[in-house]
Amino acid sequence: FTPMTQDEVIAMETFQRLLTDESTQLVICVLDAVQLERSLVFALQVLEVCRRHKKPLVFLANMYDEILNQNLSIDTQKLGQEIGVPVWPISAKTRWGFE
Repeated sequence: FTPMTQDEVIAMETFQRLLTDESTQLVICVLDAVQLERSLVFALQVLEVCRRHKKPLVFLANMYDEILNQNLSIDTQKLGQEIGVPVWPISAKTRWGFE
């Protein structure tokens, strides 16, 4: 991933610093469930970096309420099994999935 904006540069520098910090116990990567295909490209890059640094990772598929509102579903359990990382559906807006 090559950062393009100043915000992305700061985010990548912070992420790299935290990956080398021994106190970092878990990486939580929030994905857009509505645009999951596009989010997965980023997710796989994060997964690769976390594995290289031996950091555990979980993915949160955010905006899952929008998926449900469209009478759709994503098999997050199967997706997690396929990529080897837990994927939890959530909605930050409604706090669904935070129980």
